Amino acid sequence: LHLFSSLFGGNIAKLLKRLEKIISIYSKEYLKREANIQYIASSATIKNPKEFGKDFFDKEISLIQTFDEDYEKEKSLKKIAIFVSPTAYKMVHTIGWACVELIRIYPDVKVLAFVNTRNICDQIVNDLKHRCSIQNVEKILNKIGAHYSYLSRQERADIEEKFNEGDINILISTSTLEVGVDFKDVDCLILYSAPYSFNSYLQRVGRAGRKG
Repeated sequence: LHLFSSLFGGNIAKLLKRLEKIISIYSKEYLKREANIQYIASSATIKNPKEFGKDFFDKEISLIQTFDEDYEKEKSLKKIAIFVSPTAYKMVHTIGWACVELIRIYPDVKVLAFVNTRNICDQIVNDLKHRCSIQNVEKILNKIGAHYSYLSRQERADIEEKFNEGDINILISTSTLEVGVDFKDVDCLILYSAPYSFNSYLQRVGRAGRKG
């Protein structure tokens, strides 16, 4: 539900109302009864789901909510967050250096980095490949991947599977990996600058530390 905010959310809400009207017309004409349309929405991050849902669907909604006692707290995993503001080098080069050093120390490490634009994604991937070439770690050149909306759905699915299986160790992604994917293990997650919203931040950091 939290994805349908701002202008995009407004457009989708209008589209749903038009679909409802069409379904209602054809239900009365062919089924001889009023259509009974049910919406089911989910979110792990939205703060006011009932109010937001009422505005979005233009109707009263029932809220099914989880509470602290629904979770097995003893199985929770510890995450360490480090905030870095590089001054000696550009952020692109800092991330490239950090990834290469991680691979050098831990050859099987899996790193997922989120960026806000395709341009930054390409810059980091190019910087990584350049560093691998000049620092004698060419063996991981084919273990670097990129994930963004310009790729086909099948190409994105292939990249996700390769990262899950360890065929790709370093994956640079735009917002395309924020939701809808659950990787088996991510050792290190990097955010390149601030995401566009707090919900986006929660979704991105939620990709790591889920299984180990």
